Amino acid sequence: MAKPTHEGSYILKIAASGVSTTRENQCPQFIFSGDLLKRYDEEKGEYEPWDEYDQQANGYLVLVDTKGNDLFNIEKICKALGWDGTSFAELGATDYVDQEILVRIAENEYNDKITLQVQSIDNKDADPIVGLRVMNAEELADLDKQYKRNKTKPQSTRNTPPVKGAKTPPKNPSTKGRKATPSKPPEVKGNTPPKNTTTKGPKESPIPPKQREVDVVNGEDHVRPPVESVEETTDQRKKVTNKTDCWKAVNEAKDDKYDDDALLQAWDDGIAAVGPEEGYDGDDWDSLYEFVVSTIGSF
Repeated sequence: MAKPTHEGSYILKIAASGVSTTRENQCPQFIFSGDLLKRYDEEKGEYEPWDEYDQQANGYLVLVDTKGNDLFNIEKICKALGWDGTSFAELGATDYVDQEILVRIAENEYNDKITLQVQSIDNKDADPIVGLRVMNAEELADLDKQYKRNKTKPQSTRNTPPVKGAKTPPKNPSTKGRKATPSKPPEVKGNTPPKNTTTKGPKESPIPPKQREVDVVNGEDHVRPPVESVEETTDQRKKVTNKTDCWKAVNEAKDDKYDDDALLQAWDDGIAAVGPEEGYDGDDWDSLYEFVVSTIGSF
């Protein structure tokens, strides 16, 4: 499966999901992966088929901030998946495979690299047009109670109508030199997905996969972990950047109540969530680690 190549609203069918924590602040997050089935064409006002491009998207939705406050993602997940919002354990254990949801994919810039990421999710029947989120009547009433305003209007010149023939404001400098993402995929043969124009610089070379080695101990097969090299990221733990590091790290984090078969199953489920491992970069291996540890880790 390939990664998304265009921004927009899609219908996604979930292939795997779970709950983990963020790398830097250890905040709980809902992670999932799924196939992109349809993309909304805003010009035509309807969905167009997208499954022919074999693209898969991953979502990482943080649930609570560093101060313990619920984030808006919780409300969205409740609406999209039917979760009641009370138990992270229930969210992580519930099987959402094959459930279809609406996802909104947009550009995200981090460490001078632009990627397309899932920004939010919703019920698959929700409005695919992204609009402003405004408060309802009850929320506005609560806002007035919290912030009392004077009855006299302050003097201001801001509501003066603009002069006809005024100059057009300059373009956003943050987008200078960037190519716009096309609204439709180009003509392709053999259902090949459109070229990704949103990332900067060449992608890191993938680490070639190796066969798992097996030792026989007391008549039973035990998976032999490969050997190491780890890159430091935070005080809490070190980032894993390749298959060897990832395998060693999940073995060290595995809870004693889980056997090797459970570890292998979590490993395979994680690959299904992140995507085919032959194209992994450092971030993908670290995402696989987070997925596996959220399933069989010792907390």
